[in-house]
Amino acid sequence: MVSSSDVLNGKVLVVDDQEVNVLLLERMLRGAGYLSVTSTMNSSEVRELHLKNRYDLILLDLQMPGMDGFQVMESLKEIETDGYLPVLVITAQPDHKLRALSAGAKDFVRKPFDLSEVLMRVYNMLEIRLLHLKAKRRFDAEKRGRDFAEAIVEALHGPVLILRKNLGVVAANKAFYRVFQVSSEETLGRRIYDLGDGQWNIPRLRELLHQVLPAHSTIRDFEVEHDFKGVGGKVMLLNANEVFDLNAKEQTILLAMEDITDRKRAEEALQNINTELQHFAYALAHDLREPLRMVVNFTELLAQEYRGKLGPEADQYIEYSVEGARRMEA
Repeated sequence: MVSSSDVLNGKVLVVDDQEVNVLLLERMLRGAGYLSVTSTMNSSEVRELHLKNRYDLILLDLQMPGMDGFQVMESLKEIETDGYLPVLVITAQPDHKLRALSAGAKDFVRKPFDLSEVLMRVYNMLEIRLLHLKAKRRFDAEKRGRDFAEAIVEALHGPVLILRKNLGVVAANKAFYRVFQVSSEETLGRRIYDLGDGQWNIPRLRELLHQVLPAHSTIRDFEVEHDFKGVGGKVMLLNANEVFDLNAKEQTILLAMEDITDRKRAEEALQNINTELQHFAYALAHDLREPLRMVVNFTELLAQEYRGKLGPEADQYIEYSVEGARRMEA
């Protein structure tokens, strides 16, 4: 809503080539409490003045020398690109009313002025104008937020889907179409579990997705492995969060996918290598065990047969050999 204070602070421009009319309107408006009232008697200045000050309301006389009111309104359309002209025309010619409204004016007052009528129309026009500007600012802010969100989704490297509460697809990024080689016609408006050949029709996934909005929950690292038509086998890691869709004015689900196929294959290959290394180590240990046993036996025999016969130094060497062979066997 717009308060009376907002209305009285609205910027008003009075345009009339007759000084007496300008003085009269200014005095009427200021006497009613309007705080920002300016005027000009030169119609050719209106465009530049409005471009600089962005008036909330322009009281515009139609019959003026040089540039008349209709020409002024045409020049204002170059500024007010959304088509809303904040113009209240002033005319003494009844046949000019419809033409002025068709040209973009939002209302009119008649000459000679009726004080109560002028003040009522000015107040109503300002209130409508301020509401219009407020709605426009809100729309622009929402559009900026929407554009920002869409840019983020598009910038994500992995596939992304936006889902409604019923799990119907609202939007998908380019990565989704590229990875799964599908078109928007095959995707948008369809429920996720109806996409493709039913690859997403997984009971546990459906259960989790249906809980995201009511429970304000998330999905983390849900793994899906499937042989996708036209794409081949892939392993996808799914994450989902609740997000607000500014377009639809409703809570939706952002479902992000990460292709971990190469990573899974690398992990499997590494696991296979580790398994083979374990087998190799076991075989190697088995093959070496018998020769080591013989080395241990013979060094123990040497120790028994020749201890004390070859001298202290030889006894020490034999002992080292026995201990080393036993450690290798262990």
